[in-house]
Amino acid sequence: VLRDASRDYDLKVINILTEPAQPKQGESFNVVLEIDNLKPTSINKGFNNKLKLSGLNGNFAGECYAHGLSDGKTFSCSIPFTLSGFGSYSVEAVTDYGDNIAEVDEGNNIEYRAIKVDPPPRYDVVVSSLWFEPVKIIAEQQFNVKFIVANFEESVIPGSFIARLYKGGDYLGECIIPGGLTKGKGHTCMVAVSGLPAGGYSLKAVADVNKEINEVDEGNNEKIIGLQVAVKPCEVPDGSSASCDCNYHSDCPSAF
Repeated sequence: VLRDASRDYDLKVINILTEPAQPKQGESFNVVLEIDNLKPTSINKGFNNKLKLSGLNGNFAGECYAHGLSDGKTFSCSIPFTLSGFGSYSVEAVTDYGDNIAEVDEGNNIEYRAIKVDPPPRYDVVVSSLWFEPVKIIAEQQFNVKFIVANFEESVIPGSFIARLYKGGDYLGECIIPGGLTKGKGHTCMVAVSGLPAGGYSLKAVADVNKEINEVDEGNNEKIIGLQVAVKPCEVPDGSSASCDCNYHSDCPSAF
């Protein structure tokens, strides 16, 4: 009696998943196929598996080859690609698409799944506020400059980045903005500045100086304010004046 070998095999796509679980537009991801032989036998010959994706030219996304399939095991393969658009896509996975394996059921070799591709994350880092303390800065006295770095877009910024403070073009200091900055939330930075001579200055805070964050608007990362440093007051021994010109007033302390 001849035995019909096709009764020993029945290939089926049992799972379709994406890695990462939520792919994003413009980012590479994998579609993973898991294939099983529903019969309790081993397949000792190879077979091709094909993936089709709606929205691609010809719908063909990729293929992978199985060199066989042992009883009790499943075959998994990953097919990488990148989508230039976001939205819903239909995935069609076909096992043994060349009909190389004679199966008891040739009608269950195709499986479908809808996958959703999210738009790329949107970040917009800005310096929302910049100020100094105290309000009046005296020459040669240390003061603090503070500024707030905020995210004005929808997506949470996953990683940390650096913001810097400048006096004109001169570096004054920096701070690290920790990851996890959500929309509308800000991180306050403080830079201690050594005393400056009397005069007018320009302070500039710059967020994401190293361009680590891919932003929707790279042109709004700076904020500039003016700073006026007052002349250091002279204490007069007889208390007749709050300040004096130490070059011309004879009653100024000898230290000036």
